[in-house]
Amino acid sequence: MDLTLSITSDSMDGQKIQELTRHMCKDLNRGSEITAKLDEKSGGAEEKGDPVTIGTIILTLIGSGGVAVTLINLAKVYIERGTKLEIRIQKENGDNISIDATHLSPTQIDRTTELVKKILEEAK
Repeated sequence: MDLTLSITSDSMDGQKIQELTRHMCKDLNRGSEITAKLDEKSGGAEEKGDPVTIGTIILTLIGSGGVAVTLINLAKVYIERGTKLEIRIQKENGDNISIDATHLSPTQIDRTTELVKKILEEAK
């Protein structure tokens, strides 16, 4: 199952968002049940710019165990660094959840984890 994870931020420009996206992609690939890769555009030779969609990661879920927890815990790490983010996770059928990752309390993180688990279960 593939999901799309999109990152946006009002406090960062495109270059900083893409840098954060690359770091998050590497972090997701380290020892988890997720394979993450940057979303590449399928553009023609006449198009200018980087052949990637800024702030977007394609996630392939290998297992089902702690995927939701892994995603939320990773987002929590970036939030705790003082990064103001909005993270959207979208299934192949278009269903999605958006997380405004600004000042999340522990209770909100727990609720968000449960919502992500539900979305992942429904996607099977």
